[in-house]
Amino acid sequence: MSGIRACSELPEPTSDPLLPTPPDQDHTMHGPERRRLPGQEDHDPLRFPPRSVLLVRHGLQPLLATTLSALLGQGPGSAATSLLMGAYGALWVLPAHVVSLLINTLWYAELAELTIAAGQRQALVRRAERLGEGLSARRSPIKARIPDPMTLISESVYRILLLCSISLQTFVLDLLPVIGRATSAALMAWLYALYSFDYKWAAHGIPLITRVSFFETHWAYFAGFGLLPILPVLLTSFFIGSAVVGVAFPLFIILAADANPKARQAEVQQAHGPAQLSPLRVFAPASWMTNAALRSVGGGMRAATRMLSRRWTPRRAEHGESRRPAPTREPAG
Repeated sequence: MSGIRACSELPEPTSDPLLPTPPDQDHTMHGPERRRLPGQEDHDPLRFPPRSVLLVRHGLQPLLATTLSALLGQGPGSAATSLLMGAYGALWVLPAHVVSLLINTLWYAELAELTIAAGQRQALVRRAERLGEGLSARRSPIKARIPDPMTLISESVYRILLLCSISLQTFVLDLLPVIGRATSAALMAWLYALYSFDYKWAAHGIPLITRVSFFETHWAYFAGFGLLPILPVLLTSFFIGSAVVGVAFPLFIILAADANPKARQAEVQQAHGPAQLSPLRVFAPASWMTNAALRSVGGGMRAATRMLSRRWTPRRAEHGESRRPAPTREPAG
């Protein structure tokens, strides 16, 4: 199942925490009036690196391989070409890819907020029309549900580690024979789907553990949703495919912000009868790796703190004699 459906209308406001709900009067996150990031209009970090990659791969690399093979021989020339291309990828393509991801992450979050704000405004307009009430055009702005700072920081750190663990797991699975490519592609599809929906869920203040549980319960829907974004990565090289996905990925963020997996599941069950799939712990290995990393980092920090405290705390005893404060004399007279 593809799982991708661009809804023309948002679902009606509901108490489900995983669906959009109408905002309160005191919301403060602006919708379309939000400021743009500096350089957002005239700078695209994905525009130059793909052209340079294509130029090097189809122009410079064959010329370099031919020249080095003629000068050094077939074997040494091929090895030297591979070494130079590896250095080019590590020193230029990979840093450009990382910078593009960081900048795109800021833009994706901004886009998700704007999409959610627009959807909430539409829901308010429909509710006002249904109830026969007027809706002021200058209604107080909308904001997302933001948890307390400590919870936000801890969940952000855990989310980053979880996504890194899933990415590492896809790389390892891709090395396995026979089933490696298929399992890696499936996990990559779930990763892109989680990445798409996570902006929406985070904006609604849904706890991370609830997001992962909901995702693993509706794993078939999210597998279909994430299948289309990974096709460029599967059909082309990693960097070129990632650049194509980076350009098209905002569309999937908009679709995710407007999607309703529970409503879609209810429609399918109503049309074809009840069918409940068992939850699939697709992120269990990545969660275990993340928890282990946090435990090791936390244990190392506690050990370092104890060592520093022992080093800088003054000794209370030397050579078996305890230090005692000198007796104070009473003032005379």
